[in-house]
Amino acid sequence: PKRWPALAPTTIFPEPIPAKVFAADGTLVSVTARGELSGAPSAFELQPAQGAGVQVADSNKLYPISSWAGPWLTAERWWDPATESRQARFQFSTADTRAWLFTLSRNTWQAQATYD
Repeated sequence: PKRWPALAPTTIFPEPIPAKVFAADGTLVSVTARGELSGAPSAFELQPAQGAGVQVADSNKLYPISSWAGPWLTAERWWDPATESRQARFQFSTADTRAWLFTLSRNTWQAQATYD
């Protein structure tokens, strides 16, 4: 009683997993510099990893998104053109009760972590 709930176990992927995020009409979701979405995220799929011997379980499986939050825009190291990074971060929930952390940078979606 009167305690914060325990945090869910988290898996941070050693290498981000390439992904695609789709709107309800099947188009890829994009985000403007002002944080406006081209469509509400409704599903995603993980892409097969590029590299020898690397396999992504359930790649190309469509995961319906039951709820989502974001985007949270970041501009890191904006003062240094060689190392600057702009990203939009999102959290997606799926029907299997998992939550996912995704980023979008330069029109490339990546799954960064999952909260099991």
